[in-house]
Amino acid sequence: DAGLAAIGDILTRMAELAEYAANGVWQNNQRRCMNLEVQNLASEIDRIAAVTTFNGRHLLSGTQLITIQVGFDSLSTSQISFASADGTLKALGLTDGDKFKHSLCGATTEESLNLARSLLSDATAALEGLSASRGMIGAAQNRLSSAVDTLAATRTELEGAAGRISD
Repeated sequence: DAGLAAIGDILTRMAELAEYAANGVWQNNQRRCMNLEVQNLASEIDRIAAVTTFNGRHLLSGTQLITIQVGFDSLSTSQISFASADGTLKALGLTDGDKFKHSLCGATTEESLNLARSLLSDATAALEGLSASRGMIGAAQNRLSSAVDTLAATRTELEGAAGRISD
């Protein structure tokens, strides 16, 4: 979830920059500075998605089913499965092919304003999708926490029973 939170922060910053750039008071040379930050932020999103791993599994670059054993038998009721989230630019809808599709710099002021509005719209949509992914992961975390609590209670009961048997 920390990786997705970082990506969410970056998308929020991208949306802020797009909103600034969509304001008619900025000149194109000022938008170029904003664009430089946007391009670097885009690279950082893919970097975070690529390096967020656990036990050799990439958690944010490609969806995969993760199954965790939480019970005493091999039945599916003793397992919790959830899909990992994909936090890449491509999965967030911010690429044409494999290349980041946004810029804040157009040939004219009007084109720059339209480009900024496009990024603002796409960044907002990406944030909504990311929030849904975080919600699904949060639900899985809550299930895991409940399973841990249940297993701890079961262990305590089994230890108590073993103690009474040995007495």
